[in-house]
Amino acid sequence: MSPEIRVGYFLEAKKNLNENAKVHQEEFWLIANSNESIFKAKKAYVFDSLADQGLKFEETLDHFDMKGQSNIFIRDKKIEFTNSIKILNKLGYIEENTWNWKIVEENKEILGLKCQKATITKYGRNWVAYYTPAYLIPFGPYKFNNLPGLILEIFDDKGDYHYSATSIEKFTKKYSVNRFMQPKIYSKTEYLKVKKNIESDFSFGGTVTLSVEDLKRFNDSYERRMKYDNPIELSLN
Repeated sequence: MSPEIRVGYFLEAKKNLNENAKVHQEEFWLIANSNESIFKAKKAYVFDSLADQGLKFEETLDHFDMKGQSNIFIRDKKIEFTNSIKILNKLGYIEENTWNWKIVEENKEILGLKCQKATITKYGRNWVAYYTPAYLIPFGPYKFNNLPGLILEIFDDKGDYHYSATSIEKFTKKYSVNRFMQPKIYSKTEYLKVKKNIESDFSFGGTVTLSVEDLKRFNDSYERRMKYDNPIELSLN
């Protein structure tokens, strides 16, 4: 991929609806040109960049986050989502890149740029976005794209997920589009099933032997966490 810009985003999200849960905060980077984009956690990007330089795994550990391993690549009217679950399991899915935005006659300024409002119902949530025609790059944070300009802010009407742009810079360094070598690709429905099976398997595919007490403790903890789980996507489309 030959990018033109790199955009920093800050996410505040209620990933867990337990009243005692902390608001999740994370930095991301969007690397894009007018035809394609990559979106990933800043730590994952730095980790990959250091690995590309030939550094050993132990030399890059300060930038490794097991939970922030997803990679979103958009091009040719397709969204490719790949992920590394429990490090060893590299899998993903490809979905159609379909969006039905409604442009709203309302503006605001973000990072000194005039932005236009747009709304959409997508993935089970109602979203409000602000994009700027100053950059004719039709991408934004996460999977959001297909507006006539760069998306600088987007949030859902429940206040659960809020992405805000923090920086925009010219960026022409070539970047590998796929951080995972030959991930196993499923349908989106099957991916979600496989992901859940892996995350709930505390024996790591039978490689770890757990006592009955430990297995129950792990399972109970997982069930409590899933009870309040609040993913960004509440539906497939």
